[in-house]
Amino acid sequence: MQRIDEEDKGKMLCFTCLGIVRYYTGLRRHQKYECGMERQFQCPHCPYKARQKIHLKNHIGLKHLNLCSEEKL
Repeated sequence: MQRIDEEDKGKMLCFTCLGIVRYYTGLRRHQKYECGMERQFQCPHCPYKARQKIHLKNHIGLKHLNLCSEEKL
């Protein structure tokens, strides 16, 4: 772990994949659940997979809003 240049002041670098995250806690989550791992949250409507559940929820809301509203009828 290392802080990076002034433009990205406060952000942290993952030395495994060279990913950049904003906070130390984000780096710990990234290393534990995301770095080098398959995306584990599958969209039920398309082939999209997300690394975080909230990303899948946002994807469904943006891309499949019509499908979700039709299912509620």
